[in-house]
Amino acid sequence: MRTIAIRATVVAAFVAVFGTSASVFAQVSQTSQQLATAAAPETRKLTADEAVRLALENNLGIRVARIDPQIQDTNILNAKTGWTPNFSTTFSSNSNDAPNQSFLAGAQGTKTSSDQVLSNIGVNQTLPWGGNYEVGWDSSRFNSNSSYSTFSPQLRSTAVFNYTQPLLRNWKIDNTRQQVAITSKNREIADVGLRQTIATTTRTVRNAFWDLAYAIASLGVQRQSLDLANESLRDTRSRVEIGTTPPIDIVEAEAEVARRQEAVIVAEGQIGDAEDALRTLVFDPNSPDFWTIKIEPTELPPFAPVTVDVNAAVKNALSRRTDLEQSRKSIEADDINIRFYRNQSLPDVNASINYGLQGLGGTQLTRGNGPFGPGTGDVLSSSQRGFGTVLSDLFQNTYPNWTAQLTIGYPIG
Repeated sequence: MRTIAIRATVVAAFVAVFGTSASVFAQVSQTSQQLATAAAPETRKLTADEAVRLALENNLGIRVARIDPQIQDTNILNAKTGWTPNFSTTFSSNSNDAPNQSFLAGAQGTKTSSDQVLSNIGVNQTLPWGGNYEVGWDSSRFNSNSSYSTFSPQLRSTAVFNYTQPLLRNWKIDNTRQQVAITSKNREIADVGLRQTIATTTRTVRNAFWDLAYAIASLGVQRQSLDLANESLRDTRSRVEIGTTPPIDIVEAEAEVARRQEAVIVAEGQIGDAEDALRTLVFDPNSPDFWTIKIEPTELPPFAPVTVDVNAAVKNALSRRTDLEQSRKSIEADDINIRFYRNQSLPDVNASINYGLQGLGGTQLTRGNGPFGPGTGDVLSSSQRGFGTVLSDLFQNTYPNWTAQLTIGYPIG
């Protein structure tokens, strides 16, 4: 209708200005044809396979389904952070002045003073098989006015390695392994969900494509029926004019033509509805011509009969249906939870081993007899043990110590 209005307007304008000569009408016709061509919507010819390919690229439901596996990948990485090594470091400084309460304080005067600077570097990690290790290195500098201090200032360095392994509870599965296994199953379920969305969308697109093809073919049939009804009306009028048919038959023929016209209008509306349904499935909604582009199917559905092996179809459905596969993986995720909770009901038995090294240095003081006994008097001499000597004692395993421990815990009741 819009194209006809444009043509009429152009014709009226040219007639008003130039008259009605043949050349003018030729110019008007050419201009109106150009306007009609420019205003005509674009027609996209599609096969069923091309429609499916466009849907896989542009369908919003598939776009959303593709995000879910990415979310589950992030959840897996988040769960695996429980196995990430943790680095820690501490620096502290402490100064303490305390009043002497007895001669055992070891300081002459009214108070005992001490200053300490401490640094610590450590790494700890929970391992994928449930064990936990911790490695630490401490260094400190301590200074005191106590007569009992052999080193002042005193340099100390220690290295500690500790490993703990659960033997019953948290041995085969723990909270981190449970979360990793559950999120991995959720990732598999998301993959199956994506396949299900693709399969469902593909089926929907093919159905919408054949619905459009059917609607177009149905319109052709209805137009043919309208032509036959019009021809029947003309024949009826001719028979009435020659007196072989009563005039009432014209009314019946006209009613049939009206019914066929209604069927044509309904068929045209069905084409628009089917075209809109297919358009929303295969085209990008952000495209500027999303609602104006016309779709023209270029193939007909296959009419060859297909023989179906019922037993093979059932077997294929049981092994490949995505909803059944999702249910199976959900059951596997529940089995993981059951295995974890059963493990948590076991006694808490942990074996641990601790191994440490230490070195000591600084300014070593030699004292004479004092009020608190030998070695608590005035400083007679001093010798130096630098930090390099402390590290040498440490790494040469001069002063090792170790502890092996078995801990058993079980809640009563």
